[in-house]
Amino acid sequence: MITAVKQLGYIGLGASNLEAWERYAAEILGLQLCERGSDGTLYFRMDEFHHRISVHPDPADDLKLLGWEVADQSALDQLAAQIKDWGTEVQHGTPAEAAERAVYRLIKFTDPSGIASEAYYGALKYNTPFRSPRPISGFLTGEDFGMGHVVIAVDDFDRSASFYQEALGMRVTDIATPSGQRAERIGISSHMIFLHCNLRHHSIAFGSGSYSKRLNHFLLQVRDIDDVGATFDLCLDREVPLVSSIGKHANDLMISFYMKTPSGFGCEFGYGGREVDDRTWKVVMNRVTSLWGHRTINAL
Repeated sequence: MITAVKQLGYIGLGASNLEAWERYAAEILGLQLCERGSDGTLYFRMDEFHHRISVHPDPADDLKLLGWEVADQSALDQLAAQIKDWGTEVQHGTPAEAAERAVYRLIKFTDPSGIASEAYYGALKYNTPFRSPRPISGFLTGEDFGMGHVVIAVDDFDRSASFYQEALGMRVTDIATPSGQRAERIGISSHMIFLHCNLRHHSIAFGSGSYSKRLNHFLLQVRDIDDVGATFDLCLDREVPLVSSIGKHANDLMISFYMKTPSGFGCEFGYGGREVDDRTWKVVMNRVTSLWGHRTINAL
């Protein structure tokens, strides 16, 4: 039986302007800064855990790492063996590296596109509630949803699909084949695959093709639709570059909009995504990406 990751627990982002990120994450996204690393890395809370997003000093301004949670040491050992069997080298994280991620144990590996990846268990949990710097209902996270999702560009579509399913145990949710114009706008191929590991419609999605950044966008999902509208207005008021208008996606039914982060990749800010029940879910292919809205304002 394949061992599967349980959630996308955290992501690491590279940034050339940490000051801009500190303001953006707190004032626009509503994340709580909980710690600043010795190298300047910013750790942001969005729930009861130490961090879900870390922003590292890096002139590349792109995805830095992905962190996948498993249940315990047994699952971590089984996943490590599974990744090795697939053909990828695995390293055990040192105690110092685990402490840097605020987890008990972790392993390190790279995906077929060279994305630094980790699997872990025992994330540090705070006994104090998450407090957003601005009025917001909170974020939908937890074991059933993880921190959100990422959409990336990969070098080899088939190898990546194989890796995330066979090595990490993820399942296909659906496939999208958007129009050539839409595919060109989002900077990936016209063939995308969406993968899940819990109730969230997708924790990762990808296509191949030409791209300026590995990370197209990451998603934050709020608990109240009014937060989507209020944050959209806040972006207008604060002149945060908007990528799209508010819209509703065809596959996960998320009502959201896209904005540009200080690093140039996107952030999707959304509400109301559909949940996946593996007992009844049927994989389908979608020709359109949105039922309405998501009109392009500034392409990534």
